[in-house]
Amino acid sequence: MWQISSTKNDPRMGKNLSIIIKTISQLPLRETTNFLIYQFMLHTGLLKISTPTKSKNQNLAVIHLTPSWFPFLGENLQDAGLVPHREKIISRAEKIVNGKIQFFSTIETDLDLGPLITLRHWSSAYTRSERSALGDIKFIWEPARFDWAIHLAQAYFLTKEERYADYFWKKYSEFVEQNPLNQGPNWESAQEVALRIISWTITLNFLQSSSVSSPEEITHLCTNIADHADRILPTLAYAKAQNNNHLISEAVGLYTAGTFLKNHPNALKWRTVGKKWFESAIQRQIDDNGEYIQHSTNYHRMMLTLSIWMEKLVTQNEDQLSNRTMEHLRSSVVWLWNILDQQSGCAPNLGHNDGSLILPFSTSTYADYRPIIQAASILFTGRKILEPGAYDDLANWLAIAETDRDTTSTQIKHDCPRIGDDLSWGTLRAMRYRSRPAHADQLHVDLWYQGVNVLLDAGTYQYNAAPPYDNGFAGTLPHNTITFMEDRKSVV
Repeated sequence: MWQISSTKNDPRMGKNLSIIIKTISQLPLRETTNFLIYQFMLHTGLLKISTPTKSKNQNLAVIHLTPSWFPFLGENLQDAGLVPHREKIISRAEKIVNGKIQFFSTIETDLDLGPLITLRHWSSAYTRSERSALGDIKFIWEPARFDWAIHLAQAYFLTKEERYADYFWKKYSEFVEQNPLNQGPNWESAQEVALRIISWTITLNFLQSSSVSSPEEITHLCTNIADHADRILPTLAYAKAQNNNHLISEAVGLYTAGTFLKNHPNALKWRTVGKKWFESAIQRQIDDNGEYIQHSTNYHRMMLTLSIWMEKLVTQNEDQLSNRTMEHLRSSVVWLWNILDQQSGCAPNLGHNDGSLILPFSTSTYADYRPIIQAASILFTGRKILEPGAYDDLANWLAIAETDRDTTSTQIKHDCPRIGDDLSWGTLRAMRYRSRPAHADQLHVDLWYQGVNVLLDAGTYQYNAAPPYDNGFAGTLPHNTITFMEDRKSVV
């Protein structure tokens, strides 16, 4: 979403024109139209007007900003065998109160919520030099998602230690001060705004009983959540144009705000718009085989995680998702399960994998897909697709239990697109792409031996960095496949 300023006689202008022509000719008309709508609103200043830097919600009556709590969070946890995870949860929270978090579940770094760039309205373009100095935007967006706050909330729930709640409110205040409304990179992506809504509402549900969670603090955060929801709606056309995880994230973010702030004047609108576009996205983005539109294992997991959260909220509102939507979600669970390595819980690293892991309740490793597969299978099919294990903790925290849900239309069978057995196996990537793939991974070979990915897909790492990390793993060459190289010696 970064806008880059241009100059006259820029040699890249011809290339940009070529990209525009290809976009119009190759992308669906609906997506192209939404992108043009977004660009029109951006360049005419309409987005700057519709997302002001002064809150529309700060003068609302307190009743409009009173939370409607999520009672399922933490429900019956003590009966769910949580004790084995207690030490891990507290240890993780201790690092956070000491100012350390893990970027992308792997890189330990200081918790810094600053925008690291001159503040201006999010819709204003940043120059190429500013963008270059900033580096990869993911390093600014990652801590601002507030996933780490869920870890603090878990630790507070288990121990009632006030310092976990106190640290959250301290860092929340820092974020508000350093990232004022609709200014800077942390307001630029509506998807990031939506993910922050989800993290904040979950965290506040667990911290509501804390002595440091004063009514004034809670009202302030609820006002901020409403401001975040107001930021999403004006740029929904951009998410529709993307037709990927952005649209699902923003739809779920809106629905979350509309459920949490049920008395807000816009609550019904947020829920209605959120549900409409969530269902539309699920039905368009999951194919008949259950694979996600981005052809990425990690984004497949992100889609399922958002869908789990959405289903829990829809149920709380005594509503339901359509049968067609549920059928798509069930098939997506089976697809992910079919490529799972039974020994490690990992899966082939297909497509983009830039470290996204939302709703990080589980203490399993980042690469372990079993927490999401188990929770999603219980929620969407009514029963566990895996044997019970330590990875059940995500389902336990979200109070997801087996039911008598009728799933006769979905036959769960181990029809794996691979050869071998549970100990050693391999796959050959052979896809007929119906949407734009992020990686040139056709005929890529993955080989697994006793839980170790011997021949693997490198993933993504970064999109903007010095070579080879400037999305350099997306091409054919880094994959285990056939690469046709030009014989330069024969070129005259």
